[in-house]
Amino acid sequence: MLLDEEPGQLTLRRIADEAGYSRQAVHTNFGNLNGILTAVALEGLGIDSDPDGLTEQLGDPTPLGVEELRGRVLSLVTRIDSERVLLGRIAHAPDLPSLSEALLQAARRIFDLRRPTIGLGDLDKLASSFLLGGFANVLRDWVRGELEATPEAITDIITGRIAEVGELA
Repeated sequence: MLLDEEPGQLTLRRIADEAGYSRQAVHTNFGNLNGILTAVALEGLGIDSDPDGLTEQLGDPTPLGVEELRGRVLSLVTRIDSERVLLGRIAHAPDLPSLSEALLQAARRIFDLRRPTIGLGDLDKLASSFLLGGFANVLRDWVRGELEATPEAITDIITGRIAEVGELA
């Protein structure tokens, strides 16, 4: 598997050759190497498969409650934990923000910014963006092995900080 090699050795051509596709076909579908790695990370996070039925909940006008938020975060963190080896390889790819982009998409999906609040206080777009960035960075550092914690501890840290910011809003 290509991801078992050094991340710096990955190229669009090598991936296309390994997959049996032309470089142009791969470029058309993914744009660049970062697009491919982001797609792999999203698949690893289970974003496309929607195991929790979050897609049908998106845009729901009901505020997201603390327990629902914690459940969503724990579900994502548990999924990340089961795919840490794969995601860790992507996280160490030089100069490619693939994992951060994928984690940010996952965080956006959890919070669904189209809801009027996340259930922990009325947050404006700036505060919500701040929380999402912090959420993604904590997860990225954990995947890279820069933070040692269980999925439950990571979930408690993330939801605790969100609750604190929500109370200040």
